[in-house]
Amino acid sequence: MSCNLVAISLLITFTLVRPFSINSSSGLERFYVICPADRSIVSRFDPTLAIQENQADSIDDEEETWAAVYRCSVNLPSALALDKYFKTTADSFYEVKQQTSSSRMIETTQTPVAVGRLRKSELYPDRQWVMDFLRCSLKKENLNPDCDGGSEHAEAVSACVDELLLYHLKLASNKRRTFEGSIRCKATLVSGPILEKRGFAPVEELSRDMATHLSSLEGALESYATRASEVGGVVWNSGAGIRDRTLQIVSLLGSLDRDEELNASIGTAAEISPQDEDDDSDISYDPWAAIRKYI
Repeated sequence: MSCNLVAISLLITFTLVRPFSINSSSGLERFYVICPADRSIVSRFDPTLAIQENQADSIDDEEETWAAVYRCSVNLPSALALDKYFKTTADSFYEVKQQTSSSRMIETTQTPVAVGRLRKSELYPDRQWVMDFLRCSLKKENLNPDCDGGSEHAEAVSACVDELLLYHLKLASNKRRTFEGSIRCKATLVSGPILEKRGFAPVEELSRDMATHLSSLEGALESYATRASEVGGVVWNSGAGIRDRTLQIVSLLGSLDRDEELNASIGTAAEISPQDEDDDSDISYDPWAAIRKYI
């Protein structure tokens, strides 16, 4: 089935099922996401990830966007109690504005369980973005078949990926960004399968940014369509957060112009492809040069 027919069918599905999905409360809402998240929030997860205070005014959400994942209050009371035991408490609260105009009150000392970043590529700042720092503090060994990805660790990282993609696609729908081949990801053994289940394709050649996966419009549309259409799948058996993100991503992917995306991708590939094998380009760069003497 062509990409256009898939997009049309998915938009119809999105229109029909979305009113029923938002108010559904049959599933357990384990996590909620703040995106874009302030760097002060990210610093609670890992202070080394936050930038210097004197540099905070020089970087905006267009250049660097963070997503922070929190536990919901209904999820695993024993785990929440353990979190509060290891973290200091405070009586002050602050309001976090969501992009949907809703607000949520959270403790100022509450620490995210996972974070992720989407930033402009240092090599190709006008064409591509890099998704990195997909980190989670939950134990990946604790498996749960009811979770998205088979564990709370995978579900928290998945929420980061989905929210960052949703943020990027909202800008792509306004012609401020593209999607096909524009997001490069640095994946691990855990985040790699998560990205591939969302249509990201493994790179054919390593580049200087050490990216492992590349965004694909058709791959993402097919993958998210499959997630959204699985009767009894994790999207429909989980909380409204996962369903809402998935359906929004399907809608935004379907609204993109496939021909424009492919032309932009071809232009990007032509612009960044090495012209001379003798120059300092990706094809002559050896990422393992520093350790070859030990092999």
